Amino acid sequence: MMATSALTLVIVGTSLVTVNATELDNIDENTENSIIAPFNLVAQYLNGSTNGGEFKTDFYIGKSGDEAGYRFNVKNNGTNSFDWQITRPNGTKFAGGTLVPGKSITEEVTNYCPNMPIGTYKVAIITKDGKKGYFDFAFRVLAFN
Repeated sequence: MMATSALTLVIVGTSLVTVNATELDNIDENTENSIIAPFNLVAQYLNGSTNGGEFKTDFYIGKSGDEAGYRFNVKNNGTNSFDWQITRPNGTKFAGGTLVPGKSITEEVTNYCPNMPIGTYKVAIITKDGKKGYFDFAFRVLAFN
């Protein structure tokens, strides 16, 4: 696992597609043997923190779900459980859930995804007890082969 004291954010145009979710112990993206190719890393926070128990940001996806798929990872690196959510440009929930310390989730869609419009997506990570939490978050758009 890479340790970084600063947050890293990359914003580029991208888009979303259909979802398969798996809970993992490691957020490393080692699934490059899939039928899709990496396209754009649109957001990445390594060792991010929730100051005051809350972290919010956004990122832009410039391709619709009929043009590309996606993969994202969220990992809880802290000692407090947190809720996380990704919201579509129209304000509806795209994905979300609760992660206990040490757990992560990876979601990947490699086919047509009509629920992934072009626009600005919002991310929120909020600890259950309002205390500081630590996380990794990455969102990548995947080109269809």
